[in-house]
Amino acid sequence: MAERWIGRRAFVVAGLLLGGLGGPAVAQELSEQAQSQIRAIYADKATWTPAQKKVATSLLYARRESLGQAMVQGLAPLRRIADRARVDPQGMVVVDIRAEVTDNLLQTIADVGGRVAAAYPAFDAVRARVPIRQVEAIAALPEVRYIT
Repeated sequence: MAERWIGRRAFVVAGLLLGGLGGPAVAQELSEQAQSQIRAIYADKATWTPAQKKVATSLLYARRESLGQAMVQGLAPLRRIADRARVDPQGMVVVDIRAEVTDNLLQTIADVGGRVAAAYPAFDAVRARVPIRQVEAIAALPEVRYIT
């Protein structure tokens, strides 16, 4: 996942340098409110724990919302992002977990109230239905690389 993130970031930087995404005028055209929102999001991401960094933003924001917390301190709820998690009315969400598939991972999913739909050890992948409030607990496991 880190490689994909770095690749996307490099694409955006290249686009800005080549003028394909609007060049320097983009920053000048952003309102002060938009710039403030961007700063708030970056400040929030700078505080993420190692476990939170392994969780897709949509899942993290949906989890915060389920706990009655602000998605990003000082901003209105970012509904479009949180809605991507597709949390059902019971507070459950289907996730894909990139991880070394271990007995500990599978047991932890069960212990937090989740259910494994499929596990593919050869591909370091698990699909499971888990409580949205437990995604960080699963991400905290050392064998987990990313949850989306």
